Amino acid sequence: MIVKVKKIWMGHVSVRDYVLKKAVKQKEDVFVQFAGITKKFPHRSLQNYMDNSNKVEFKSMFNNETYYLIDLPWNPTSY
Repeated sequence: MIVKVKKIWMGHVSVRDYVLKKAVKQKEDVFVQFAGITKKFPHRSLQNYMDNSNKVEFKSMFNNETYYLIDLPWNPTSY
């Protein structure tokens, strides 16, 4: 699964929780793209990121659903 992000904040990129839950359920790795650089996050590590995340609820502007942002470390040179 490929996720494109537009912002980086304090060395982290934020991905919506339902994207990561879908990847874990399907046992699929997540590839995050930022500024032409891609980093792989194995599906086995995604649950750990979700468990240790800050649970701040956001509301979608389009369909009124709620979601959480999960911060993933962005250091693509480590891969």
